[in-house]
Amino acid sequence: MTKVTACTGTRTRSQRDVVSRERRTLAEEISKGELIAMESAEDPNGFSFWLARAEGPAFQHAGPRATVAGRTLIPGGWYINVCYFDRFPPTSPSTFKLNTESYTENTEGVIARNVAVVESSRRRSRRLNARATLISLSREEIQRLEDMPSLDSM
Repeated sequence: MTKVTACTGTRTRSQRDVVSRERRTLAEEISKGELIAMESAEDPNGFSFWLARAEGPAFQHAGPRATVAGRTLIPGGWYINVCYFDRFPPTSPSTFKLNTESYTENTEGVIARNVAVVESSRRRSRRLNARATLISLSREEIQRLEDMPSLDSM
């Protein structure tokens, strides 16, 4: 499991920049289909992370400033395309269901990659290679992700 290191002591702008660079580097190494954790700044239930499946590694936006599905892409900014997992039910700290809608997110939101799944289940499917629709995380993995530093607190 790969994670971003936590900053200690007084948090300064330079420490925030270090964490931001670490997260971008982490996102650049992500493979398509990999489970990652994203920082959640505005979760209605107070959860500190969201689970997502990466659609590929991070990329640098080379075009002009643009708004795509409500997200503003800035020239030279680093982004990653993801499909989020919804908490199932919405108040569950450990069980998730894949949402197929794709989002483009800033790489500063990536807090961990190679998220460890403890169990998965498949709905009845005729496809042999069907992906799991429900996944669960262990208490230890949830705690690891919750302990990641938040950029908003720096």
